[in-house]
Amino acid sequence: MLTSSEDRRRRIAANLKRWSARPIGQSNRQAIGVCLVMMLLLIAASGYSADATAAMRATAGLFAATHGALHMSAIIRLRKLNMAGMSEAAEALRSYRDPFRISNLDIAVAWAAFALVAPVFGWIWRQVPQP
Repeated sequence: MLTSSEDRRRRIAANLKRWSARPIGQSNRQAIGVCLVMMLLLIAASGYSADATAAMRATAGLFAATHGALHMSAIIRLRKLNMAGMSEAAEALRSYRDPFRISNLDIAVAWAAFALVAPVFGWIWRQVPQP
């Protein structure tokens, strides 16, 4: 009978193997799609704020910091699993660092760029007639 730690190790290894085998194009499309939907929702929700630009900048900055922290967390956890002897973690780390795969660091940069262009969206909101 498997102990819980062996069972957990096998589940983690299977998940890492499945994630590493996922096509880059598919994961990139999903990451871009989720990010764009979140940006559109942020633009729409900020329209109800007294200062839309400040609301967009603050939220985008928070998202950028969060994704940066998630990136570092993923790298550190995969390295630790690799040092513990899990070969699937090494493959997942190589896959995560693939220059063609969108990572949390790329998404953090996208949110930082969004925060920089937030004044444009704020200006657009001020042009929309309010009821």
